[in-house]
Amino acid sequence: MKFLVILCALIGLSQSQIGGDPDEITEIWVYTGANDMGLVGHIEVEIHRNDLTPCYTGELNSVGTNFNPNSCDPFARDNIGSCRDFQVPNYDIPLLTIQHSGVDSWLCEGVTVVFNDGTQVYCPDRTYADGDDYIDIYTCEIAETPGTCEES
Repeated sequence: MKFLVILCALIGLSQSQIGGDPDEITEIWVYTGANDMGLVGHIEVEIHRNDLTPCYTGELNSVGTNFNPNSCDPFARDNIGSCRDFQVPNYDIPLLTIQHSGVDSWLCEGVTVVFNDGTQVYCPDRTYADGDDYIDIYTCEIAETPGTCEES
């Protein structure tokens, strides 16, 4: 009995050292098409898991200029609000919503959600947003070939 208790404690310790469950969000990558957003707007992302519980990034903003034409912007840690460490069982994202705010239009090319075990879920899109538009993406799938995202 003591052996079983010690084994369970060691397993729990090793999981906490790894960084939690393998389906926790660590990064969000936003892809901008040929039309950038300019300097008068911002983007927020809402990610829903299968039970429709959402997490919210708040305004996505990182060091440097964000949302340049034909670029990818990575956001992580404190830049992704309640989505940081948000658990998404089986990486199943049935709905990802992007809210655009501002007077400059923006072309969304998609979003990649990166998990703490390296799994990437890609949510493709090709929608222009302007004003206070929302973009709902329902086609998120695990990326067969993981990508990279460099700050623009």
